[in-house]
Amino acid sequence: MEITTKRLQLLQHEEVETDQLSWFLNWMRRCYQFDFLEILKFTDEFSSLGREQQKGRMLFALDVLRECLMINYADHTLIRLDGKELDDIRRLAALINRTNAPQFAEAFNDAHYHLERNANAKILFTDLSIRMARLIKMPEAIHSVS
Repeated sequence: MEITTKRLQLLQHEEVETDQLSWFLNWMRRCYQFDFLEILKFTDEFSSLGREQQKGRMLFALDVLRECLMINYADHTLIRLDGKELDDIRRLAALINRTNAPQFAEAFNDAHYHLERNANAKILFTDLSIRMARLIKMPEAIHSVS
């Protein structure tokens, strides 16, 4: 039985997404723990990627942020994940709230923008990791109803 080229491409795409998700969640864990030595290892790994892969990681981060917001604030039928991936994202989603979500999006968009303009990846990713560590710990603002 032959696997078609299209199906093989889909399988490879799923593997890449799983690898990206694993990498992203490990990065977020290091940011949450503010394990600076591990963050620097992630910085070295990130800077060794090609420019397009670096930008792809930032776009993937925006996709994960979207999933977190869907889990927290939207109809659950809009969630595009299932199984272990969904469980992992749910744990991250607990740290994403109305106060820090726009800042997460801005940080990932800014990083993508600067990578397109040939920013130094080590400096950019170190700065981004420090921003993530601060944002992850940010409590949700309490809005009073008048």
